[in-house]
Amino acid sequence: MPLPEPILLGIAAGVGLHRLRPWSLPGGRRVHHLVGWPLVALGAVLVARSVQEAAQVDLGQPESLVTGGPFARSRNPMYVGWALIHLGAGLTSGSTWIIATVPVVAGPMHREVVREERRLGEKFGPEFRRYLAAVPRY
Repeated sequence: MPLPEPILLGIAAGVGLHRLRPWSLPGGRRVHHLVGWPLVALGAVLVARSVQEAAQVDLGQPESLVTGGPFARSRNPMYVGWALIHLGAGLTSGSTWIIATVPVVAGPMHREVVREERRLGEKFGPEFRRYLAAVPRY
């Protein structure tokens, strides 16, 4: 499964900050797990289904658009999945630091998405513009 490096760095930074200066989420551990684990599971399923759907295409040099499966509902389901995993990891660990890194990571991830979409627009022209009109970015 492709792992966006900013997500990994965000989680690692949150874990490191939590060890240096613990900043725990309010509420009980049971509630954190009740909300966090489903987010981790949903994110993992979304990433896995996205990878499965995109398996026939070289994502670095695509020859065709992937528009089925999760890509029919989001142009970037892998990023959505990893963001859910990131948020869920913060909740399940009870670390406010990990959750605080989610928006920090979101900026660079969004810029990468915009660059990827620009390249796809140049490569696939009208076909990609129709896809843009029909499917939300996230």
